[in-house]
Amino acid sequence: MKRFVVALFLLAMTMASAAQEHHTYKCTNATGKGQFGYSCSGVAANPFDGFKVEPFAAYGVVTGDGKGQWNGYGKVSFNGVIAPWTHNTRKDAPSTVNPDCTGSVTYEVTVSGYPVPDSHFEFVIVDGGREIKGFPVDTGYAVSCQLIQLHPGD
Repeated sequence: MKRFVVALFLLAMTMASAAQEHHTYKCTNATGKGQFGYSCSGVAANPFDGFKVEPFAAYGVVTGDGKGQWNGYGKVSFNGVIAPWTHNTRKDAPSTVNPDCTGSVTYEVTVSGYPVPDSHFEFVIVDGGREIKGFPVDTGYAVSCQLIQLHPGD
């Protein structure tokens, strides 16, 4: 019984130590620096169909400069209609990253070269900055996005 109690105590101490180590990692805008491939899927307000909520998917590349500016491009599908799109942060409105690795960003968006309403995202940075998961928080969107760093360690 004493061995069991000692083993349980050691396990608890190890878990507490690991939890403390986990909480010492702090994120900043620099944590998300680099080039990321992304994909998103769900339903979204289609700007070319009276903002009717329809199936949505997207993929592309976005680059973070480590100072809060994100610039990207790719393809988007609204209910099967595919178009090129871009999404860039405003120079005067960089992303916000909190020490707990959560954050937010607002993108200026174009679809097929035409401006559409800004898109507001909330996200969490995971795996030491090698991956970002998030979603738009605008009305009419139920979309999930995943970004994976293309060249970790560069």
